[in-house]
Amino acid sequence: MSFDCRAYGVYEAAWEQPFCRIHHEDERVLHLDLRTNLDRAADEIEDLKLFVQAVKEHRSSAHWHPPTGFITGLVNGRTVRTRQRSLPL
Repeated sequence: MSFDCRAYGVYEAAWEQPFCRIHHEDERVLHLDLRTNLDRAADEIEDLKLFVQAVKEHRSSAHWHPPTGFITGLVNGRTVRTRQRSLPL
């Protein structure tokens, strides 16, 4: 975060990685739903808490995973749930 940041936005998003026939490789495509700005909702704080909690618990993954209450770790390239409890916000 910096002083240059004047606003933020939280949107539903998904990505796919199709093969591009022009470049002959997989290319990541990000799809954003700009119609629904989640940070302007009445329960904005609860949505942000849920998001941050999930990121804390699944920091090695780029995919959405709902919070479990436990921190995850990366072992031999696999995500595993540890016995360490995740502190809620």
